[in-house]
Amino acid sequence: MLPSAFPLLPAIEAAIDADQWKVIAWFPQVKVRVLTPDEIKRYDTLGLAFWNVNTPEEFAEAERITLSLPATGQG
Repeated sequence: MLPSAFPLLPAIEAAIDADQWKVIAWFPQVKVRVLTPDEIKRYDTLGLAFWNVNTPEEFAEAERITLSLPATGQG
């Protein structure tokens, strides 16, 4: 049994099992909403939470940035 902190996991697993790899594939099974820019900035002051990483170069840049950030003790 999964703790209630993971309500998305069954929907995500079902989408993967159905070979549906797009994130939006499981949206109909869960409650989603659009975040406002202010909501995002509250938790992501650097604007990196939704940074898309598709290439080895982008991954290397994301890794470089991540390693340069101070540890927050969160997460």
